[in-house]
Amino acid sequence: MKQDGKKMRDKLAVTIKKYIQENKSTRPKSQLGDMSLNSSDAHITFIQQLLTECKAKTKRMLVLKMGQEAKDLGHNDVKGVEENSLIASLCDLLDRIWGHGLNIRKAKCPLWFHLLSYYDSCDGDTMELTEDSFSSPCQRSAESSPVMPRRPHMRRSTSPEPTRIRTESPAGRRVSMGTKALMADVRSVKNLSEIKTDTGCLRAFVRLALEKKALSKHLKTLLNDKDILRKYYKNYAFVRTEEEREQFLYYLLSLNAVDYFCFTNCFTTLAITYKVVIVTGKQLGGSTTTANVWMILAGEIKDTGIIDVPKGDCEFRFQHPNVGKLTTLRIGHDSSGYAPGWFVEQVLVRNEITGHLYRFPCGRWLAKSNDDGSTERLLVAELQEKQTNNNEESGNSTSSSPQRRSPVMPRKTPEKSTIPVVQENVANAVNNIVKYFCRPESSGERGYLTYLLCGENGLCDSLDQVFQCGFKSSRLFQKNFFIWDFIEKVYLYLNSEEGSFILTDQRRAKLSFCSVVQKINDASQTVGKDGKFQTFICLGAR
Repeated sequence: MKQDGKKMRDKLAVTIKKYIQENKSTRPKSQLGDMSLNSSDAHITFIQQLLTECKAKTKRMLVLKMGQEAKDLGHNDVKGVEENSLIASLCDLLDRIWGHGLNIRKAKCPLWFHLLSYYDSCDGDTMELTEDSFSSPCQRSAESSPVMPRRPHMRRSTSPEPTRIRTESPAGRRVSMGTKALMADVRSVKNLSEIKTDTGCLRAFVRLALEKKALSKHLKTLLNDKDILRKYYKNYAFVRTEEEREQFLYYLLSLNAVDYFCFTNCFTTLAITYKVVIVTGKQLGGSTTTANVWMILAGEIKDTGIIDVPKGDCEFRFQHPNVGKLTTLRIGHDSSGYAPGWFVEQVLVRNEITGHLYRFPCGRWLAKSNDDGSTERLLVAELQEKQTNNNEESGNSTSSSPQRRSPVMPRKTPEKSTIPVVQENVANAVNNIVKYFCRPESSGERGYLTYLLCGENGLCDSLDQVFQCGFKSSRLFQKNFFIWDFIEKVYLYLNSEEGSFILTDQRRAKLSFCSVVQKINDASQTVGKDGKFQTFICLGAR
């Protein structure tokens, strides 16, 4: 390793000395004498310092995101160091790197200046955008579901869409996929009216690239344009040294190992365009509905409020201030019309700026006459894996969040859980909730409690298994029993004359139980029996 480092330094020294000798005749003679050798050594030292600082900053950012796992691996604790300050420090370092050897000193933000120069050279403003970039991930996420037809009257947003662009530039040069992705992100940042300065644009671009795990790939695409490098940078500039540049990109590539939501969590007032695709089932009469459909999309920051779904349209867009990382979606209808019943397989929601695709599995009816009689469902978000076309650059980039099943997924009746398994599931669910409240507030898992309560293997799911163990739910030629039917029978028994002979020390529990059941039944007529059971568990836990 020491010999390789020495070879790199010698090679860099020869390059810088050669550049100085070539330009020596054109320079005015300095009164301080010939300082070529000292200047060469200074450039080498500066470049090595930039590399060392880049390595230290990327390592510190990784350790911060990995948390306890990093401490177990022997790294120092970085408690108290804010993620925002580390990202801002990384932006300053990138600006210093791009400012080294720059011919134009008027550029206030060298990296953003370079990005805009590359954007203009590819004629990014005139590149055509299509909708194909979202249709393909939707199809990947819903391979087993019917594909929804496009509607000619679909609502469109005025926000920029990071979508596929034409194959060739106006100059006839073929545009690669990396260039397309880079142009889309630069255009998204340029259209942010909230940002007024070049430095602000650069920081927004870096945050967006970190969140999309594309920072190293974008900068590599930028540095592959030799014409711009020769035009704006001297031979000894950092961005024109091949080996150091590759090592620098390698350090940035290591940041893809963790999930960042620094763009989503930073620009909380930014108007985001969300695209929604509702995938319906093939059941008889369940693919369409005559009712008026509504939905509420909730994130870690806030929720959207009631959004009316265009009638007869299963694919649409809407614009709303940033709600943060998506956590839940509540969808329902008013049961109007002659055929209000609707079978929803899943709902796909995409953030059109960050490109994050969320899947909300359902697999249940929204109908009073089917299933448990619910006309609204609470769905839990699953952040889908990022699909990349360049495996060499970013590898298999996946989300670290667990795969989450919504609490309304159809029941699996063939397998019957044994009592020890049910006990273990309840213990794990309770332990996970206790661990959640023992975490520091800065852990960034504000929306995770919903999953621990209502998601797969959550508290509601585990307690549902307790009641389902040995429960006779199916009846011949009649509707199935649900757990809420059993709870209502207990409620009726406690309110009957026979239930009045309960022990004195249990009367308080009886009154509390009956009061909660009565309030849940009176609160809403649109929530089904499974939804009422979940509400009962959540209220009891609170």
